[in-house]
Amino acid sequence: MKKSIVFLMLSVIFSAGCVSCEKSKNAESAGETGYVSGKVANTLGQPMAGAQVYISSDVFFNSGVQTTSDAGGNYKMAIPSINSLRAFARTLVTYNGRQYLVYLDPDHPQSFTSQDKVTCNFRWKLTGTVAGSTVPGDYYGGTVAIYADASHLPFPAGDLAAQGNIEFKFEPVGPLIDGSVGQTVTAHAGPPNYSYLYDIPIGKYKVSATYQGQALKIRNNRQGSSDSFGSSKELEFVQEGSTANGGPITMYLEFSK
Repeated sequence: MKKSIVFLMLSVIFSAGCVSCEKSKNAESAGETGYVSGKVANTLGQPMAGAQVYISSDVFFNSGVQTTSDAGGNYKMAIPSINSLRAFARTLVTYNGRQYLVYLDPDHPQSFTSQDKVTCNFRWKLTGTVAGSTVPGDYYGGTVAIYADASHLPFPAGDLAAQGNIEFKFEPVGPLIDGSVGQTVTAHAGPPNYSYLYDIPIGKYKVSATYQGQALKIRNNRQGSSDSFGSSKELEFVQEGSTANGGPITMYLEFSK
């Protein structure tokens, strides 16, 4: 996920990242004028309690309000008298001993004012483009940063396009971050940046790689790791930065011939 720019901007607003929602097209069913309300659901569509829901100004920093969803996943907030606001939601998830600040998908990305009746529902999505984001390659899934062992490449040095011929396989080890059963994912890096894979459901995976039928070696390449190469490795996504502010959720791997 290319979220670094988004996270930097929104940490100034609310120390959080943001996805947005729009006023209902059916004004009669949108609730009360001057309020935003809706439901928050998990990946199965079940009510999600305790999710943090925010409305924030598009114009003024540190201007907005927040609440949490109740046991039924419902929330409701009065809209401040500020021009052009947006709503967004997030939830803090503990997974395999790590904490992740996960952003939730709104059903209608659009700004609104205190003169509107607004209904905005949120749902946790494991993959897909972040609704309302203007950042290219901004996804709900995790990003895999790919590094190469420069002294043991399976292709000529400098041939980045050849790196796109590497097939990476991600086999789930246990449930995904939402508790669901994951599926094996195969992926190739593509232009314009062959050093990343995008939108992989967040989880723990047994990772392996092949290049034109030749098995490659893999290791964890996160800063501070002393991992050795192996035919496959169990790797996890980590969220960089404070979970109070959110940050990119990334897996770091290095390949070698």
